[in-house]
Amino acid sequence: MYKDCRIKLTIGKEERFIEYLNGVYQGDNASAVLFLFLMLAATDSFADSFAHQNKAIYHYFPSNKNPDKQKGRLTRQPTQSKGNTVEVDNLLYVDDGAFVCTTMESLTNLTQALFTHLAKFGLRMHVGTAAEKSKSVAMHFPATLKETQEQNKNKKILPDIQLNSNTNLIHFVQEFKYLGSIISNDLKEDNEIKARIRKAWSVIGAMKFILRNKDVDLNTKIFLYTTAPLQALLWGAESWSLSKTNLNALNVFHHSAIRWILGIKMSEVREKKIKNIEIRKKFGSLQDIDYYVKKRAWTYIGKIVRQQEDSLPKKLLGSWLQCPRKQGHPQKSSRSLYVAMLRSVIPDQISPEGKFNNFFQLAKDENIWEQKMEEYTNKLKSQMENETNENSDQNNNDEPDVNEEEE
Repeated sequence: MYKDCRIKLTIGKEERFIEYLNGVYQGDNASAVLFLFLMLAATDSFADSFAHQNKAIYHYFPSNKNPDKQKGRLTRQPTQSKGNTVEVDNLLYVDDGAFVCTTMESLTNLTQALFTHLAKFGLRMHVGTAAEKSKSVAMHFPATLKETQEQNKNKKILPDIQLNSNTNLIHFVQEFKYLGSIISNDLKEDNEIKARIRKAWSVIGAMKFILRNKDVDLNTKIFLYTTAPLQALLWGAESWSLSKTNLNALNVFHHSAIRWILGIKMSEVREKKIKNIEIRKKFGSLQDIDYYVKKRAWTYIGKIVRQQEDSLPKKLLGSWLQCPRKQGHPQKSSRSLYVAMLRSVIPDQISPEGKFNNFFQLAKDENIWEQKMEEYTNKLKSQMENETNENSDQNNNDEPDVNEEEE
């Protein structure tokens, strides 16, 4: 591959040329960079050559030079509001891609066109046959959560997408993994949370000889727990839409893991009526999971607000579709998490809708944004200190779940 070519490397003002006469082999330092160029050429040219019909059109308010006058909100945006538009039909990351279609016909046409186009660049899109499942999958999102639950209950799956004169196919699924996170057709996080907890326990299992070693000091164990198992648990948390059940499951893991590292058994917890907050205080005064999820979301929102005007995540942060709003309470989304996070950290400044002019000015300055989170962290530490000094016989809703499992 790439035989008889010349590579130009630029570092600052210096330029170097390398003759590639034998081609690029696996493990070559230049192969990753060249592959990115190849994928970029393939995807860009596909967008120019294929006319995708019925793209989803999102509306958003452009950035205002004065953040205090920035239009937009995280939730409850009137669907008939005017603003700029952006068409979104694909999300690409290296050799992973997600394409959005609004009709079955456009999905079939796009899939066949993409397969044919990638082949021109020597790239093979993984498709299945009658005897082999495809690694490329399709997912249908029904119009309502009720329809989705009914479809999943009855295990109704749409027929496979036929390709290459019915020689190959791509099948529909109810969930799939994309960039390490599980996407479900009901747009809930239940399966993702279960997978994250299993992953975190597996990380703890790999570190058990260190975490349970009496010769390793506590500070080292705290550092290892927060940098490995806790990070594995919260991978992708910035985009979660958590229910109370999800949050409880995460906290059950959090406290079970800390008790396991400290060597505290559930029988001891019941006998001595040890509260979860007391267990966390023994382990470096860690906060509950809600804090760490909000902290990651806080950092994420700050980065988005500080991005350039043409950034897609920034455009989609408060975007909306111009269509009638469905009856009933809307399903929770990641924006619900963002509003809850903002109202926890800076409660006096945030409206229930999470209006952009409430926090954009703060987020524009990274130092001030981080300072606000530090103030919130210190506030929680002070509350923890006060709560642990209360009467131990007082009724406490933070009582651990007697059904939680220790690993």
